[in-house]
Amino acid sequence: MRGRTSANFNPSLDTLTRLAEALGVDLADLLLHETVVRPRADRLSALLDGLSPAMLDRVQRVVEALVCEERPNELPRSTRRPVQRSG
Repeated sequence: MRGRTSANFNPSLDTLTRLAEALGVDLADLLLHETVVRPRADRLSALLDGLSPAMLDRVQRVVEALVCEERPNELPRSTRRPVQRSG
């Protein structure tokens, strides 16, 4: 972005991608027009950070079950797992 003294320029996708990588953020975050505060997502991310793959799989199954219960048509069929009922 050398030589850009004006705020009115259109950086290339490559430039935006490199900028996002340098900042450690997703490219989508750079393209948002307003700041989005996601404290719950950040908290969830912090809780999941460092968990074993087996534990992450268990967490994912619990979340999928809860989402299916709340919004049954939300998840693609390939991610739905049948609920086992005892009895």
